[in-house]
Amino acid sequence: MGTLSEDACRARTEPSSAALRRIHIMGAPCSGKTTLARALGARLNIPVYSLDEIMHQNIGEPLKRAVRNLILEEDAFITEGIYVWPEALKRADVVVILDPPAHVRTLRILWHRFLLASGRSVLALMRRLFSTLETSRRYRMTQLDEALMVLGAGDARVVRVESVSAALARLAEATAACGR
Repeated sequence: MGTLSEDACRARTEPSSAALRRIHIMGAPCSGKTTLARALGARLNIPVYSLDEIMHQNIGEPLKRAVRNLILEEDAFITEGIYVWPEALKRADVVVILDPPAHVRTLRILWHRFLLASGRSVLALMRRLFSTLETSRRYRMTQLDEALMVLGAGDARVVRVESVSAALARLAEATAACGR
């Protein structure tokens, strides 16, 4: 796991395509998923979809399923979020797992909570902060394990990195390798 090789290029459903066109990014809260997705989307001119935004919409499960199916039917997409969509994992050319160290996630969570705290009481802020920290801890134990079970051990499409810059570098290498 973690090496995008020629096997990953062959594993794609469209081997004639020179670039990675279906990318799924996952990780704990504040791991850099949105930052990476936006950077890749702009660089590769691929639409970006936030699974968190879709799943938090009050539109009912049937409509959420319809939106998910529309996204997954596209030839190119970047999906990101803490939610695991087995279909997105299976359809992706590459699955990026952003897994920064705990202290980095904690600092980012603190930063995000204080940025978003305008007009909130300190007690409300602290409740939200501890809730997010607990979600981050639980995420690593459940969703990542679930995703790796869906993909299978040793899937060459999986890249596990600690930072957005490392992910960008690995994906650039993979795109170049698949283009050969």
